[in-house]
Amino acid sequence: MLSCARYDAVIQASEFHERLAVFKVSQIANVSISCIFGGLCMLAALFHDFFFSPGQIVLLALSIFLTGYANSAALLIIKHEMYKEYSSSIVYRTMLTALPQIFFFHWLEGEMGLILGFVTGFIVQAIYLTYLISNRTGWRKSSFKQLKAMAHKYRQFFFIDVPSQFLSILNLHLLGYLLLILYSSRQVGLYFMAFRIASLPLSVFSSSLSQVFFQKASKSYLQKGTFWPEMRFNLFISLLIGTLVFLVLFFLSEALVAYYLGVEWSDSGSILCTLSPMIACSFVYSAIAVAPLVIGKPKVLFVVRAMICFGMMAVFFISSWLSLPLIEYLTIYSVVISMVYVFSIATMCHMVFQLDEKCRDRI
Repeated sequence: MLSCARYDAVIQASEFHERLAVFKVSQIANVSISCIFGGLCMLAALFHDFFFSPGQIVLLALSIFLTGYANSAALLIIKHEMYKEYSSSIVYRTMLTALPQIFFFHWLEGEMGLILGFVTGFIVQAIYLTYLISNRTGWRKSSFKQLKAMAHKYRQFFFIDVPSQFLSILNLHLLGYLLLILYSSRQVGLYFMAFRIASLPLSVFSSSLSQVFFQKASKSYLQKGTFWPEMRFNLFISLLIGTLVFLVLFFLSEALVAYYLGVEWSDSGSILCTLSPMIACSFVYSAIAVAPLVIGKPKVLFVVRAMICFGMMAVFFISSWLSLPLIEYLTIYSVVISMVYVFSIATMCHMVFQLDEKCRDRI
């Protein structure tokens, strides 16, 4: 999470005796960034009448803090291999977010109700995770010297991975704005529908695979100096699922979209078919993308995201120059970004395999 200045990502990669100090550093950053965001919004509200009310600003700042805390706390309990408890916390949060959102939305008749519901769900998850941390992680005090040492030791996660995360967010949303420059709002709407149909369920699944892999890989790397067996297994599983996703989207997306959403959305199915290679490659990449973080090389992820951004802009300028139809634009985009993902996956596998060979040579 950016609100934790990416020190939450360090929790998994840190040595076991460092975990609590790193968690505390992440929460110091979380509190600081949430308060700074709230303060800046309050200042903006003084000069713009259309800005959020003070109550909404407080809730937004609280939402940022709770999201950062819940994510960091979840990573800490995963480091202790409490996978069942982590899954339970997600279920509790989901159940106790949806119901309060419905209630508050009808009671308050506005966006404040949705924000209150969101905050309620995260408060419940935060309480549950805090109970687990205080009772089952060997919680103890950390000195200021220890906290300062952890912040300095893993500072590259702040200086490199924070800009890298901004690039990731830019890559996620940029294509839609680029498409609006060249095509009609209806065509762009078809793209967004196709993107949401595929990306939302797959992102949840790849995120779960990635988090478990992060823990297993970090533990193996700290104990043995390598995590190639874990990498190979995760790559095999993600390739298997990615291949299935590609086949379903490529051959059945048009028929499925037309059946479930209606014939008027059938063009979204065609777009899904066009994007299927990129979606499958993205799934595999996401499942192992934490590998550079395990070995303390966030620069690799920054380079990958920069390549994706460059490829996206290059395709846009080429399509604009040649006045390509939407499907041809997305076909070129899918091929180019798929190549970036394949190159990145191969590079990461090579890095980890070399690490494994060096470890064997030492033995």
